[in-house]
Formats: sequence, C-alpha cells, structure tokens
Amino acid sequence: MSVKVRIPSPLRSYSGGADIIEVDGADVGEVLNGLKAKAAGIETRLFKGPNQLNRFVNVYLNDEDIRFLQNLETPVKEGDELSIVPAIAGGSPAAPRDSEFVVSDMRVRTVPGFNYLYDRAQTSVPKIADVVRRTLPALQKGISEGKFRPAGPLVLIYQNMTDRNQPFTLDIGFIVPQDTAGFEQFKVRQEDTFRCATVLFLGPISRISEAYDKLMSAAGAAELKPTMTFREINLFWEGPDSPNNVIQIQVGIH
Repeated sequence: MSVKVRIPSPLRSYSGGADIIEVDGADVGEVLNGLKAKAAGIETRLFKGPNQLNRFVNVYLNDEDIRFLQNLETPVKEGDELSIVPAIAGGSPAAPRDSEFVVSDMRVRTVPGFNYLYDRAQTSVPKIADVVRRTLPALQKGISEGKFRPAGPLVLIYQNMTDRNQPFTLDIGFIVPQDTAGFEQFKVRQEDTFRCATVLFLGPISRISEAYDKLMSAAGAAELKPTMTFREINLFWEGPDSPNNVIQIQVGIH
C-alpha cells in the first residue's frame, strides 16, 4: 500500500528536491526503510542502527507521534501520511525560521486514554502564561526529587473555554505511569478515550491562535460539534518564542 512521506527541507538534497515521496509498506518502519530506494542516503540521517531511529528524528503518522502509537511497528494504510521532523544542532527539530509557523490540515481521530498527573487552576486566556510559569517549576521539582516520572509529554487541558476573557478550567500536567501517586497540589486521574478534531502546530506561541482558528474553521466546515474541551500536547518545546515548538492541538467532538 502506498503512503505519502513528507520530506523536510534539510533532507531534500536526498530526494532530488521532492517534498513528498510515495512509498509502499505495511508499517512505519517498512515505509521509512523503503525511502532509500527513492532517496539514496536518507537512511543515514534517519537511523542510527537497524530499526533504531536517530534520537533527534521525530516521525508523525497523520500528525500523531509514532512514539505514542507502536513506534516503527505502527501499521499504515493506503492514503496515510508520514511527516519527518529532523533535528538540527542542539537537538531542536527543523522548523520554519523567525516568526513563521506551520499548521497541518485538520484530522478527526480517537485518541487513547492515559494516566494524568496534573494541577488545576481557574484562569482566562490572557493569564495562561502566569499559570504555566507558576506550575512548571513545581512539576520539574517533582521530577528531580523522584516523586514521579513522565511517561509522555506535557499536556494542557482547557475545559469550557468559550471566551478568551472569561474564566475557564485549566489543567497542567504530564502523562504518567499507572502506578503514579499524587503529591502536594498534584492529583492523578485517568483520562478517557477522546474523540477529537486535531491539527499539528509548529511555531512560536504568539502564532498558536492561528492554529486554533484553522482547527475551529475546519471543524465547522465539516459540520462537527465541538465539546469546548481543548488539549495541547507539547511534543517538543524549546521556548515560547521558538519556531521549533511542536504542539498537537485537539478539540473534543460529540
């Protein structure tokens, strides 16, 4: 079956300048290994050993990080898309320069549940940064003191966010193993399976509102009914002004 592989700018010297290559394969690993037939040498940038991705290469299947699926063994089907986000010096993924940003097309998916360690606050959009600055050091301290270990990325969950200036509930925390216990102000709960519309955003936080605009516009055009529960899955974070940030934005749908 044929899968579209999106080739980022730093690797297009291997693909003859092509930004998309179609490759056959039954799973992610077969597709990526099959690239070398059409982009000779690219495998040296993707793999550090047999079936071992370079630690600074991130791969997304239809905007979903394969690390949270079945990694290289994740099955693929006709029409799927793989996106490669490689690293540059220092471990940052290649991304648009300066204040540029990228927002993927909207997709509808059912996201598996996860165990979630979090703190809760009532806030509004203009005050989100204050809540994050207050909560992140406490989470980082918990990690350094061995009170918990993340099993996945930082997740922000917004509930009943209907107006940027009106209060809503914001949960900030990490995906954690099932045996994790709460501590201090942090609680643990099981997040259920989540049916959502989603986009992948690459860029500085100052441009993330445009990702939300695209997501909600596409959801409306598809006649989806949002629940007004939003999630931001921080797949890669370098800093609020960095164009290298990779965030998956999800809105629940009925």
